[in-house]
Amino acid sequence: MGFLTEHEHGKSKVRLGRTWRDAKENAHYFVEWEVCVRLISPEMEKAYTSGDNGGMTTTDTTRNMCYVVAQRCKERTSMEEYAIRLARTFIETYPLIDGVSVTVDQAPWERAKVRGGVEHSHGFTFSSGIRTCFVNVMRERMDRPTVTSGLKDYRVLKTTQSGYEGYIKDKFTKLGETNERILATAIDCVWTYDLEGGIDTSKRKGWFGNNNSSNNNNIDYDLVYQRVLENIKDQFFGDAQRGVYSPSVQATLYNMGDAIVNNIKEVKDVKFTLPNIHFIPMTPNGGDHKFNDDVYIATSEPHGTIAATVSKRNETAEIRSRL
Repeated sequence: MGFLTEHEHGKSKVRLGRTWRDAKENAHYFVEWEVCVRLISPEMEKAYTSGDNGGMTTTDTTRNMCYVVAQRCKERTSMEEYAIRLARTFIETYPLIDGVSVTVDQAPWERAKVRGGVEHSHGFTFSSGIRTCFVNVMRERMDRPTVTSGLKDYRVLKTTQSGYEGYIKDKFTKLGETNERILATAIDCVWTYDLEGGIDTSKRKGWFGNNNSSNNNNIDYDLVYQRVLENIKDQFFGDAQRGVYSPSVQATLYNMGDAIVNNIKEVKDVKFTLPNIHFIPMTPNGGDHKFNDDVYIATSEPHGTIAATVSKRNETAEIRSRL
């Protein structure tokens, strides 16, 4: 006899758009979300072992609830606040659900700028980088959801102020040292929130009224996201004219993480994954022309991958003890 050791059900790739019309600002706000919901319901073991669907929350219901909760967000709402409200709604509505995990990816729509940089009231353009979040809510801890936010495939490049020197060179190494190269990557990063640090970025109440506020910690998730982006760009690009030199992807990764955890009190730690996007120097026309930092072969594979976590607190000893 086989034993069912774990199970879950839910709905993936639920895509929705939400518009808010702000009469005071005479502007529309728009988000496009892709939602994944996982329902934890130990009582529904019988659906697997006995074919008994009694009490089951269907995946069709799960999909529809994503749209219902989006409509209930009467004021502009961050993806994290939406995910918390969605998870709580499932637990409050269906007594056999013990826990809910919600993942939301937000498409990079940005307000369009026209005629000299003026922001359009209701026009949007598609840019780079997918904002993402993961929320987990358990019935016994409804007031303490776990929230992780992040950014995927945020592409950045600079044409100078980068090099790579001093590494091991042996018979297997073909890479030559340089202090002048293109540095490009597609940033993936996720950060967790410091719930012990006196979070107080926003005095506002939850987006859903005084009762059942989705945001007990008063975190302004949108503001944190913007500040993370600012710190990433500051450390990667540097001053608009002088730039900042990068001796390696590793060093730039650490500088970005160090700035985030020191400048944003709400962030506990941040994990980066940075694949190299290579631009290989090319001499065209069979060597008739000398390479002058001008023509490159653009490649995507294979690529190096650099990953690390930077934290406010020194957890190295604890991490090593688990290895």
